[in-house]
Amino acid sequence: MNPIDIIIITYQRQKELKELLYNIQEIKYKNLYLNKVIIIDNDNSSSGSIDISKIQNEIDYKIDYFKSDENLGVARGRNLGIKKSEAEFLFFIDDDAEIKHPNCLKTFHEFMLLQPEDVAIFSLKILYFQNHEFQKNAFPHKKFNKYYKFSNFCTNYFIGAGHIIKRTCLLKTSLYPNDIFYGMEEYDLSYQMIKSGYKIMYTDSITILHKESPKGRQIKLEKSRSLWMNKSIIAFKYLPTHYFISTCFLWSLKFVADTKFNIKECIKTYSQIFRKLKSTEKNKLSLENISYLKSVEARLWY
Repeated sequence: MNPIDIIIITYQRQKELKELLYNIQEIKYKNLYLNKVIIIDNDNSSSGSIDISKIQNEIDYKIDYFKSDENLGVARGRNLGIKKSEAEFLFFIDDDAEIKHPNCLKTFHEFMLLQPEDVAIFSLKILYFQNHEFQKNAFPHKKFNKYYKFSNFCTNYFIGAGHIIKRTCLLKTSLYPNDIFYGMEEYDLSYQMIKSGYKIMYTDSITILHKESPKGRQIKLEKSRSLWMNKSIIAFKYLPTHYFISTCFLWSLKFVADTKFNIKECIKTYSQIFRKLKSTEKNKLSLENISYLKSVEARLWY
């Protein structure tokens, strides 16, 4: 069995998904590195399917296609992809992205062999598809101007649009949190990995071209609420209390700005957060884990 499975979670992006699948066809050395491509289709409508059999006849790699009975969201969709995978390295890529260099799997494999065994997740280089400039909000460090010129560095979280996880390391975690539908699920898994003694590394050995507009996507109320809630609950779960307090408060200010000072919804969200905290089991990082976060200059206050 080859060492890499590519896992794609998709929802109502048939055109982009087809483009990605034909883009994968252009990858060199697939017979050496690519085991198969796994697609988790979160669109349970009859109109949301693509003709996988037709595409399979036009490509030289295996596709396993699973159509969910419900929209699992990102975290549960990825967990299903993990369970369907067999390879040691799980390469996650968004359905609205493509891979820039056709020799990427060979380049990554050669890079990975030189890294310490305690690196569990590799966060990949992500550029805008339109202009090939860095997507700053898809860079795994808040100090972009300091780190973007580095080919690789250890960090505290990874970016969902393009990342690779070692299967053996996942066995020591609870996978992605099933109670998060959208937003910040990468932070939860990152903290699980760090708590288990592993590291997260950025690498430019694979470049992802993301079809998100350089102008960004409009943040709607529910998405803004989810980001605030999830980031706060994850901080409560893993970090010292003072980081939870600062995270919850500062993200509430962002929510207010995103919603054009909708104070009613802000109060509603605060109430939802504190209700959810009652059922959230703490899984605090150790002092050694916190030292690692500080050594990689993680932004902990928010």
